[in-house]
Amino acid sequence: MDLRTFARLTRIEHAFMIALAAVIGEIVAANSIPAAGFLAVSCLVPFFICLASFALNDLLDVESDRINKRADRPLVSGEASRPEALASAVLGFLAGNLIAYFISPIAFLIAFAFSLLAILYDAKLKDLPLAGNLYIAATMAIPFIYGAMIVANGVLSSDVLVLSAMAFVIGLGREFMGTARDVKGDREARKASTLPMMIGVSNTLVLASLLYLLAIVISYIPYFSPTSVYAEKLAYALPITLANALFAFAAYKSLTEGERFLRRARNISLLALGIGLLGFLAGAVL
Repeated sequence: MDLRTFARLTRIEHAFMIALAAVIGEIVAANSIPAAGFLAVSCLVPFFICLASFALNDLLDVESDRINKRADRPLVSGEASRPEALASAVLGFLAGNLIAYFISPIAFLIAFAFSLLAILYDAKLKDLPLAGNLYIAATMAIPFIYGAMIVANGVLSSDVLVLSAMAFVIGLGREFMGTARDVKGDREARKASTLPMMIGVSNTLVLASLLYLLAIVISYIPYFSPTSVYAEKLAYALPITLANALFAFAAYKSLTEGERFLRRARNISLLALGIGLLGFLAGAVL
């Protein structure tokens, strides 16, 4: 397995964003930039656990991905083997938890808990209505909380809570769209019972779009809050507004074009997440 295949297997772009979210949580909680060495080491914890989670997910989802014709997945295309995916998952979980152990007890507790939940999700939670979706949404919120708690002795500021809430809502919306896209494979290969199977794809897309709109509203709370580190900062507002425009576009097109647009919607929302994270970072340091 070459590096490009490894990056696709583990969705490394997600791992980088999760690591950046942890860094942002640390900066916002400390109201300053912590030592570069500490930032670098601490962000490796969510980075490695994220890599491991995606590798394990693809390993357990290979039959479903084949039915959904996901030729972009390395295990489906044959570019990666099952033993390679398993090794990536095991080493990722071990590396993330080992580093967390040497950072602090609270870092290890968070890392260990989410490693266990990741394994439970890949094995069972993803097949249950809402449970798996809520877990994935939580994994998008927890890096901000993790970063804040390891520098602020477990204290969470209002800014960190708002960022976490925003990430959770967006993550839940993306998850609803993802399950709407994968209904066929989830039903045939895993005998899953996901939300779209219970309420229909169209209704699921409506819920996802409403969650995107809720996240857009939440995103402006820090800008208009006088006590926020982001108060009246264009370095925050401009990237966030661009990200919000992309989320709104993805929601609109998903509602009007339905399942045909869902793979594009995933990529657009991923781009929006990246831009939003840059806004979180720029607003915190400028």
